[in-house]
Amino acid sequence: GWVSSRLYRGLEDEDAILLEDLWLNDEDVQHHLRSETYRKILLVVEMAAEPPEIRFDTIAHSSGVETIEQARAQTR
Repeated sequence: GWVSSRLYRGLEDEDAILLEDLWLNDEDVQHHLRSETYRKILLVVEMAAEPPEIRFDTIAHSSGVETIEQARAQTR
């Protein structure tokens, strides 16, 4: 269900980055959030100098870090 990923770097703030993933459906996103690969991404995010802004946008709504917490809780 993964469509594409893009990584952006800030022009005014070179320390700012944006990782954008595009998925076909929520089920595939949830599977990815529970994956070992995404766990590694989370470890890097946790080392950020400032708390990151995390946002999940769908056609119906937007959410944040709670989406990661819900998906990862299902692996326990």
